[in-house]
Amino acid sequence: MTDRISAMIIVFAMVLIGAFIHAINWDTYFFEIIPLKAKEMTGTANTQDLFKIVEICKARHKHNCVKDSYKQIYRINKDITILAKLGELQHATGDIQAAAHTFKEYVKLGGSEAEPTYRYAQVLAGMGQVDEAIRFYRQVLELKPNTLQITVTRNYVFMLIEHNRYEHALEVIQYYRKKADNTGYFMEKELQALNRILKKGQDSKRS
Repeated sequence: MTDRISAMIIVFAMVLIGAFIHAINWDTYFFEIIPLKAKEMTGTANTQDLFKIVEICKARHKHNCVKDSYKQIYRINKDITILAKLGELQHATGDIQAAAHTFKEYVKLGGSEAEPTYRYAQVLAGMGQVDEAIRFYRQVLELKPNTLQITVTRNYVFMLIEHNRYEHALEVIQYYRKKADNTGYFMEKELQALNRILKKGQDSKRS
């Protein structure tokens, strides 16, 4: 009997400790998150419940929780904008392989929004898939053909330089410098460096 009581006390203490840790983890959201998580675990959560979990998890900086909820939301509503959000979060948290898989599915299903497409280009570049990255960088730039997208263009050029695509990088800079009057000195430092590299290559061929 004594052993049974001792065991019950230990179990009760463990439950209390678990509840205390859980309360610390969720802070003021503790009482709100419990029923939502219960629904999630039993498969009875709807998209409204899951979006609320996303909101709380974002506030608590629980990235894995947000990712899991996005996956469940997508299973329910098949909205590819959720795939975009998931891929962007995976990319931001360094989950590169998962991000590549998510973005691939996104574009396969017709996704073409600038931000996720740009992130996909960055992911592909980081994985060394340069030709595929070029394809998606171009796709992003073509969304606003009359606007110089400075950050996108710079990262595109830097990727080309990193992978020794010097002529291509030079062409990109020259193209966008001609687009408008105020872009005449765009990436001047890189342009000069590329000209030197290409000239050196030509000189060595002659000799």
